[in-house]
Amino acid sequence: LKELESIVKSMRKDMKKEGVMHYLQLDDSFHNSFFNYCENRYMKDTYRMINARVSALRNFVTGSVESSLQFSLEHHEKILESLKADKLDEAVQILENHIINWLKKVDIHPSYAEE
Repeated sequence: LKELESIVKSMRKDMKKEGVMHYLQLDDSFHNSFFNYCENRYMKDTYRMINARVSALRNFVTGSVESSLQFSLEHHEKILESLKADKLDEAVQILENHIINWLKKVDIHPSYAEE
């Protein structure tokens, strides 16, 4: 959690300084950190295979609108706070919403995401 805390703290600082490019690098680090500690080799390998494409798309969508950066930061903060409070189910729910909202932005969401 210390790594996530450090990343989120830097993200907050970059939002204030409008350091969009560095913010997007930190966004990648936030997402990567979950897989750095994952003990499931197949999940790690799969994430590594798709990460470059997902990262490029995520950076394009998130970096194109200032409100998207704020929205991203708020979700990351909520995920971190849930994990710190040992509320794993809540963190998973926030993460699911984070992913579904992102999929809607890139217009590749499945039909169930609109419900």
